[in-house]
Amino acid sequence: MRHTFFVPARNSRHRIAALALYRALVRSARQVELPTEQKQVGGGLSSSGKTVHPLADMVKRRFQSNKSYTSLRLVYSSMSAGYKFLSILTKARIVDSPEHDRVVNLIRQPQAKKTSDRSSGSSSSSSQPKPKKQTTSGEKGQKKKRPPLLVNVAEPGQPPRYTGRPRPASILKHPRRVPTLCAESLGYPFLRYRKPHPPTLDSMVARNRMLWEARVASVIRAEEEMAPAAALEDRWEDALQEEMARAGLPNVSVPTVSPMPALSAEADAIRQEYVQKGRPLPVEDGGDPFIYPVWASVVQRSEGRLKRWMARTPRGDDRYWKAFERQVRKSGKGSVVGEDEDGDFWSSIRAQRHDST
Repeated sequence: MRHTFFVPARNSRHRIAALALYRALVRSARQVELPTEQKQVGGGLSSSGKTVHPLADMVKRRFQSNKSYTSLRLVYSSMSAGYKFLSILTKARIVDSPEHDRVVNLIRQPQAKKTSDRSSGSSSSSSQPKPKKQTTSGEKGQKKKRPPLLVNVAEPGQPPRYTGRPRPASILKHPRRVPTLCAESLGYPFLRYRKPHPPTLDSMVARNRMLWEARVASVIRAEEEMAPAAALEDRWEDALQEEMARAGLPNVSVPTVSPMPALSAEADAIRQEYVQKGRPLPVEDGGDPFIYPVWASVVQRSEGRLKRWMARTPRGDDRYWKAFERQVRKSGKGSVVGEDEDGDFWSSIRAQRHDST
């Protein structure tokens, strides 16, 4: 079975489970009692003019932010976190329970952080107003250049000594962004070093995913199409050997393949085209007729007629078999190789060929 992307929106079972989880979370969140000051700073007003519960608004915003996930890992972690908070919100209905205190603290922390940021920003702006940076018209169109990756800090006449990024953590304004090893939907690994992905990284991941899908498709084709065809070919060869033994031929085993004679380029192209069209080749002693000098001479002399046979003769018609017998007889080798006195060998092969088609 071919590997495909997992799109949660197109999966009916996942969609039903996600909607049921969303409704259960919103219903449980509305039943949690919150302090008055936190209700006032809550989710605002709905379209109908009613006050939105802060917890219900948080659940809605989180579902909206996670609806674009297609990775099995992210979808599984989001669903498991939703079921975990469903049990917490169910127990948080009791005001004096530890779960209720935990939910209140979760809402209070971001609100306190926003209040402190606003107060610090207002105090700094009132005490020391930032001077406006005057820029000329030429500087507006120029982008700020990044420093080079490596800088030579050695003195003149000394061996080169380089220093560069990463910069020390003391001068950074935010935690250092370390590249992480991630995997896309089909499991192809790559390094994520920032979000959103640059176009070059997206194209690289997409190209490697296409190559991986092509390899999987070739393996599936070999198992589902080529292996049964090879089994049918083995059955055909076994049937030929049985008919040869029934006809009383002395050599029943398949002869050792001799080196292929030197054919012209057109004759070799005809042979490849003959094989690609799926038509059975005339068989001499169970081997490939193209390795025998008799057949090679026939092909070299009658390339035009062979092309007309392959173009006009439908599958199951015996005209090219009769023409092959005539050409071999005209080559001076007598009767067809492998034919007995009564000529029953080739007729039995033709009968089996009609049965298989």
